[in-house]
Amino acid sequence: MMDFCLLIVVLVPVQVRAKHKEVCLHKDSPLGETILECYNCGCRNVFLLGFISAKTESVVVLLCRDPCLSVNALKDMNWDLSQWCPLIDDRCFLTWLVKEDNELCLLPGDELRLPYSGNAAHPTWMSVGHVIKLTAQEEVAIELRASQGAPVDVNHGFSVDFVWKSTSFDRMQSAMKTFAVDDTSVSGWLFLQRNFRFHV
Repeated sequence: MMDFCLLIVVLVPVQVRAKHKEVCLHKDSPLGETILECYNCGCRNVFLLGFISAKTESVVVLLCRDPCLSVNALKDMNWDLSQWCPLIDDRCFLTWLVKEDNELCLLPGDELRLPYSGNAAHPTWMSVGHVIKLTAQEEVAIELRASQGAPVDVNHGFSVDFVWKSTSFDRMQSAMKTFAVDDTSVSGWLFLQRNFRFHV
């Protein structure tokens, strides 16, 4: 089974070179095992497919670019044809269609370190801040603790590092130590069960 992360990065260029045009989603994907096809004509060429939303309902419809998008009969339906968007963006399937296998979970309040490697015009720079906002376009807004000397006119050369907070780890270690050393930390019955299992 191909890893979903690899699938997103590699699938579209491979399909272009191999002239494969049909896609069936994985059975474990959010939409289940589904062949992507045009709602109107049944076209399965993913390079022609796009989606539009219904004007009043929260429904997404897959339509091909040619000929269905230009058919006058569809203009009478409850779809906003001007909002048509392709399923493939920047050589990747849209993220709501194929989820990237990623264990990263970024939340507001997470602490990030933002170092800049520097160049001839700007010296190296680094600051730490907290995530204050996440957008639907996967943009992250960070509130920096110190922004003096920040290269604000540069948009590349940065890296992002997560600042690991050991609070929960320290609490677990402390609890495990108490559990291992202090015989009164658990009831007598559990203490005997623990000793029986570990010493047999």
